[in-house]
Amino acid sequence: MSDLTISEALANAAHEGRRAFLDNGPGVARVRLYAAPRPGNGGATSAALLLDAPLAKPSSTIAAGVMTLMPGADPLVLATGVAAWARFITADGSMAFDTDVGDMGSAATVKLPSTQLFEGGTTRIVLGTFG
Repeated sequence: MSDLTISEALANAAHEGRRAFLDNGPGVARVRLYAAPRPGNGGATSAALLLDAPLAKPSSTIAAGVMTLMPGADPLVLATGVAAWARFITADGSMAFDTDVGDMGSAATVKLPSTQLFEGGTTRIVLGTFG
């Protein structure tokens, strides 16, 4: 456990850097949802890609030390499975970071109406926040 406490201004600045990194490039940033297992340290994955969701540009809003995702259009689900984790891809196609996925009752960073996804259906990222 860290004893580091930062100001709201520093948190906002850090989030602005994350957003700039995500949005840098000609396209839009994306959130790719996968079934388990989640690889360590951003490594290659053998997990099934369930969803490739575009974000708006800019990809988030920043206020009061919190970065909140701005989802784009609701994409079609690519495969049936249970979403367990998300990989964020920059607007230029590079890997940015991985995080957890859960339903609205969870403590996950990325929240969906349900983590059970069905091929050919749609879902939306209801909430994605980084504090």
